[in-house]
Amino acid sequence: MMKKIKKLLSVILCVAVVLGSMSGVTVFAASVGDAAASIGVNIVDNLLLALCHTLDQVLEFGLNTALGLVDLSDTGALDISEYENPMFEKYDGHDEFADEAAADAAFSLGYDKRDIIPDDFYEGAYYKYGAADIGALIENGTTVNQLPSDLAEYYADRYAEENGCSKEERDAIAADLAERYAADVLSVRTICLDDSRGKVLIASVDSIGLTNASKNAIVALVDEYCTANGINDIVSINVTATHTHSAIDTLGILQGVGQVVDGSLFENLFNGAGNAIPDPKYMDFLHKTVADSMIAAYGNMEKGSLHMAKADDTITFTDANTGEERTENFFQPGADTTVILEEIYKLTFVPADVTAPVTVIANFAVHPEKVGVSTDEEILPTVSADMIPYMEQQIVKSYEAKGQDCNFIYINSAIGSMIKMDMGINSAYEAYYPEDAKNPIYDTTYEGRSMRYGIVLGDYIASMPLGEEVEPILNVKTEEILVKTDNFMLRLLAIVKLTNNVILTDEDNSVYTVSEVGYMEIGKNIKIFMCPGEINPELIGTDDHLLSGEYSLTRADFQYEALVNYFDEDDEVLVFGLMNDMAGYIDPDNDYSIALVRFNDYGTPGEYGIKANANALLFSYSSDIASTVIGTFLNVVNEANGGEATDIIEGNFSGLVPYMNYIMHIVNHILKTIGLQ
Repeated sequence: MMKKIKKLLSVILCVAVVLGSMSGVTVFAASVGDAAASIGVNIVDNLLLALCHTLDQVLEFGLNTALGLVDLSDTGALDISEYENPMFEKYDGHDEFADEAAADAAFSLGYDKRDIIPDDFYEGAYYKYGAADIGALIENGTTVNQLPSDLAEYYADRYAEENGCSKEERDAIAADLAERYAADVLSVRTICLDDSRGKVLIASVDSIGLTNASKNAIVALVDEYCTANGINDIVSINVTATHTHSAIDTLGILQGVGQVVDGSLFENLFNGAGNAIPDPKYMDFLHKTVADSMIAAYGNMEKGSLHMAKADDTITFTDANTGEERTENFFQPGADTTVILEEIYKLTFVPADVTAPVTVIANFAVHPEKVGVSTDEEILPTVSADMIPYMEQQIVKSYEAKGQDCNFIYINSAIGSMIKMDMGINSAYEAYYPEDAKNPIYDTTYEGRSMRYGIVLGDYIASMPLGEEVEPILNVKTEEILVKTDNFMLRLLAIVKLTNNVILTDEDNSVYTVSEVGYMEIGKNIKIFMCPGEINPELIGTDDHLLSGEYSLTRADFQYEALVNYFDEDDEVLVFGLMNDMAGYIDPDNDYSIALVRFNDYGTPGEYGIKANANALLFSYSSDIASTVIGTFLNVVNEANGGEATDIIEGNFSGLVPYMNYIMHIVNHILKTIGLQ
């Protein structure tokens, strides 16, 4: 009976995933051209917020209460008092931070890259996480058995039929596409960095994300090798994800959706068979491959120098059609934000041995999510690293042109609120590669558009200067956190076992999960927030107006400032996102909600949208995850600099407080509108 209940809950979860992905519906519009209309809009806005907050509280209480009838200990959740993770303490970073480089200090770096496509991939037994069109996903399922290069024949046939091409023309198109898309293979790229005080491993995996449980499994494999071979100079082991939306599912959520679509979940529901989610065979393969990559990078160390350059995300070019100068951005905000982190950081390791490869580390915030759907009606069974391998390809080519080999790794940043690829960049491709851009087939596939985006971005990064040399100082410290979640979705995930998060419980049947936060210093002025999940950029950058009560669900300010304000002006504050745990969306506490209805300050004035707030509904661990993560991070920073940890600042966003805030907001707006404030 318990198995059938769990599978029914799996269906409910899949429906929630779909609903949480749907866009808002406009329900009201008003002109704000005069004072009365402005006051009316403000009143309606706050009434909607009050309704939204009430609905949020009722849903959270009701769903958590209903799901709380299932004893988590019966689902295999470990009692929190019994949880221990000795591997974390063994690899939690440096015992002390260095302020100055040692007299004989020098950076060393090792690198490895290998693909993460299993041998039985073409048997079609795996499920994809993500797609550009949710409707096509639901209609066609999520199983995958092709790489982009495998689609060359399909695209060539379709184009030839639509355009009356000869067989010779069709064959030439197929060969050309296969060659172009050959670079797009899911991979893990790993660096091992050292300043002579202890080695730090970072692996970046072409996947949607890896949970802390996966990170722990990888660490255990690396530790096993280290113990067997007498290795004791690794101080930190870290795993992140590029967040490509067309990789094999490493979380289990879209595998569950796929099994609803293909009927296997319902079949298992009635015959009593179990589902292993995410696929244990692939996860074992992936964990071992990542661990092997780390071990290989450790064994490939070269001494040299590290340099850093920074550029914004703006590119200027001459439009191929108009001949006029044109400017485009690589990234654009999405969902409820107007803020993005505009910086593109390039760290370049130059080995002392001129015959050894240079290694380029790129860090910026964007969702690689354009590949996988050919048209609005059609989803293809394709996995892809999206624009990343093409970016890599161009950077590597730029060094090969100078007679030097090059390695590459991409580490994503603060991508909460769906920071997107701005496809206006395709116009830059037309300007830089005018002859190639004339072939219309390259604009008929998402693979082609993503390829062109990656090529332009790769050329842009390659053109950035080497930058200033960084002093050989490397400091790292990570902190494990136990998160008590109030999001009913995680309780549901725990019950149906639809993901591989570490799930803990207590005598009150509460839900806990495990995550990590880290702090890294490179040189004296590069300060890195090693952040789990997808954190909203307004929590990081200088443009932090969205943290104010004016823009929040609760009309109250977030309890912390944007992170850059806690560092010196000459510090470069970077984010290594999705690091060591796919902790879901990290929204400010004051703006957390399941359902969200509010004045659309981000689009057309006077419009209201009613929609599920996917940032919270889907995978956000808890309503206080932002303050938990940021408060813990600041404590790690303080302790690393000789200070003491302090209590995490708690917000007051429940009970009657928000309703009082709504009333005061209306009153203040009226007074301001009529000139009395």
